[in-house]
Amino acid sequence: YYNLKTINTLDFEKESMEWFILDQTNDQVLSFDCLFDRCVENFTTTKNELRDTIIELRKEKLMYVSSDYNELLSIVYINRII
Repeated sequence: YYNLKTINTLDFEKESMEWFILDQTNDQVLSFDCLFDRCVENFTTTKNELRDTIIELRKEKLMYVSSDYNELLSIVYINRII
């Protein structure tokens, strides 16, 4: 919101990789490799696809991502969005 007006809306399915990433990094800082290991247990994905998804979440200001991708953290408290 900006001046009480919606400026951007995002929709994620609870079963999506975006939601999963935000959920997994909600309460703890994870490295890229750790997150990748968790993602491949639930999704068919590659490291490049995961990196692209993280970049998009960062662009939307939903994640903190360190320059070396060793610190990933959701900025939104996803468990309260539902």
